[in-house]
Amino acid sequence: MCSDCGRLGDKLPLNVRSWTCPCGVTHDRDVNAAKNIVAAGRADSNGRGAQVRPAVTLAPRGEAVTRRKSAAKAA
Repeated sequence: MCSDCGRLGDKLPLNVRSWTCPCGVTHDRDVNAAKNIVAAGRADSNGRGAQVRPAVTLAPRGEAVTRRKSAAKAA
């Protein structure tokens, strides 16, 4: 995702270290990813960071099980 305009691009092979978005901005792959991670962390209004990937844990036999949010603790 372009950290400048938000456009989602195609998957790139890992040997591609820089790319140019159609909006005209040229990105270093790692720097762009870092900017997107920071933006996702700031996007959540409660200050705990946005969920970037679904929370998944493995059951004893290896099946994926989605974790459920626990009840909020009283302050």
